[in-house]
Amino acid sequence: MNRVGRWVATQSERPDLPWHFGVIQSEDMNAFAAPGGYIFITLGLYRTFQGEADLAGVLGHEVGHVIRQHHLKILQQSKLVDAGSKALSKSVGGNDKVQQLIGSGAEIVARGLDKDAEFEADRIGVVLATRAGYDAYGLPSVLQQIGHAAKDDNRVALLFKTHPLPEDRLNKIDAAMGDRFDRVKGLTLEKRLLKVKK
Repeated sequence: MNRVGRWVATQSERPDLPWHFGVIQSEDMNAFAAPGGYIFITLGLYRTFQGEADLAGVLGHEVGHVIRQHHLKILQQSKLVDAGSKALSKSVGGNDKVQQLIGSGAEIVARGLDKDAEFEADRIGVVLATRAGYDAYGLPSVLQQIGHAAKDDNRVALLFKTHPLPEDRLNKIDAAMGDRFDRVKGLTLEKRLLKVKK
């Protein structure tokens, strides 16, 4: 995980970050990034990978979040919303309806940032994995696998709540990639991916 992740991260504009990659012992299908270069994939998502290119695509997506500082921007935005809501609360008093509107506004702002951030990270993930020598279609392959999971499947419930639908993400990636990546022959490396027993 660290070998592949660090190789993909060196293809970015932040190869100097002290990158750390790991697997979370959870059957949920998800991946997470935190500021400073910490990236985690759940065991459930890892099990869907068909080859090392899938892993590289997902890690590239998460590296994209870190290099574009998506999480820092969301934290800064939530601090601004929180400060604004406190100021508004003081001026209007403890009105429950106003508090509810403030909370809804904060949620909408955060979701809007997340959706755009996910699409941007998808594009970055494809580019970084391709630069690293992997097949450009690793991340789209994973999104297709996730898309086949039923929406009431508990393993993808959180992912579907916090991310755009896989179909929407695939459509955006397709529009961004076009046929430019068809000429690039990257590796999928199915045999090199460590298979995890259930």
